[in-house]
Amino acid sequence: MSLFVIVLPLSPLKVDDSFSVSDWPLHVTVVPTFSIDLPATDVAAEMAAEFASHETVTVTASEDELFGPLANILVTVIDNSPALQSLHLSLTASLKALGATFESPEFVATGYRAHVTVTPHCRVASGDKLLLEQLALVDMHPEPSTDRRRVTATFPLRGSPVAHTPATMTTRIRNGSTGHS
Repeated sequence: MSLFVIVLPLSPLKVDDSFSVSDWPLHVTVVPTFSIDLPATDVAAEMAAEFASHETVTVTASEDELFGPLANILVTVIDNSPALQSLHLSLTASLKALGATFESPEFVATGYRAHVTVTPHCRVASGDKLLLEQLALVDMHPEPSTDRRRVTATFPLRGSPVAHTPATMTTRIRNGSTGHS
């Protein structure tokens, strides 16, 4: 059984990019962690048409909140976006049809709340406009290490000015070392 997540990255991601659990690049999760009895290549092949059928999405960062079971993970919530919600619902329905099960089904469909997790080095802030142009399929437990994540496929959204160009921000990403405004 394979374990994946689908994200809209805020900075360039390429196939085979790898990062530690604690060092995720900034992103909006569009499909939370799911397991499926297919390898990444098959999931990517099945999902390619779905990815390409959606337009780029512009969203606005809202207020900070605390997420997680202990309410100790600082995130910036993304304002409700019909386009982002439609993308989420479409992708989750397609994955369910392929036999996917979601690790936390309470965060799918009506429970979906888009956000960007604040990291020690970067964050988005209330009012930032984010142009999301790429989807990335990320393996949550690539071999041989389960403490790393690996990008297994990327897909530009329709309307992206440069094929395979990942999400970019229409405003700046704030660097934790220079303070926040």
